[in-house]
Amino acid sequence: MKTQVSGASRSFREIANVNKLIAYRSNGLMAFIINGACLFDVWFIFQIESWRKRCGHDMNQWIDSIHQVDFLNSFANYKFNHPAFCDAEISDGRNRISATLMGHPLIQPARLVSNDFEIGVSSNAHIITGSNMSGKSTFLRAVGLNMVLALNGLPVCAKTFSCSPLSVATCIRISDSLEENQSYFRSEIKKLSQIMKLLEPGRPYLVLLDEILRGTNSTDKQTGTRLFYQRLATLNCVALLATHDPEIGNLAKEAPDHFQNFNFESYIIDSEIHFDYLLRPGVSVTKNATLLMRQLNLIQ
Repeated sequence: MKTQVSGASRSFREIANVNKLIAYRSNGLMAFIINGACLFDVWFIFQIESWRKRCGHDMNQWIDSIHQVDFLNSFANYKFNHPAFCDAEISDGRNRISATLMGHPLIQPARLVSNDFEIGVSSNAHIITGSNMSGKSTFLRAVGLNMVLALNGLPVCAKTFSCSPLSVATCIRISDSLEENQSYFRSEIKKLSQIMKLLEPGRPYLVLLDEILRGTNSTDKQTGTRLFYQRLATLNCVALLATHDPEIGNLAKEAPDHFQNFNFESYIIDSEIHFDYLLRPGVSVTKNATLLMRQLNLIQ
């Protein structure tokens, strides 16, 4: 890197001095004297053009070097600020992720709930059910974010974390667009199509899907979701598939070697909803939407 930036400091001082002289033109009297009498605008043009010819071809590598120093400094700062995080172990082989006490790296430690997690060993797809606000989406984001951190050589929010090299494909946050004339459903299936195109060449992926096809009716949604999950089972990926529909969990009975059920539960204590954000095996059986609406006086 040192050889890439050789001469950069001197070159930037030269163009900075020219730029200072150009600033004198903002003074009307100086502009008349300097430009009218000495034609300094022409001189400035020649100076800038001369600098460009001498140094312009080096600009890209200078900018690349600044970029590299900046991101290395950011990485070092991140590691320094998270001494409790662990270094990930990356190894080739079958698609897998294994972690103990993994959490979301952006949640404050006092509020963080950690979970053990493993995929790609006994099953390649986890169907995650649970009621509203129980933690499904946050868990998907935690897995994806820690995976990105690990593959960039950064410490992850876990006690231990190991994985194979997997690219990440997600369908978590979707919005419609008036400008592009796209409904929510159209945006969603377009995103799913992009994911499928990424997977078809066979490169290994971690796929994170949060309640897909929510923009259509319940029967069509259930059928489409099942078929899409079954299509994923034929591709080179491991997947976390969050859904509110417990019927999707039947895929684990139909293909137990590929699908496995997990859930996040909520608890009602003295008419109040409580969450522990702990990942458990099985299909969720709790619901809380009606209670939440009653608490907000939306229904009787």
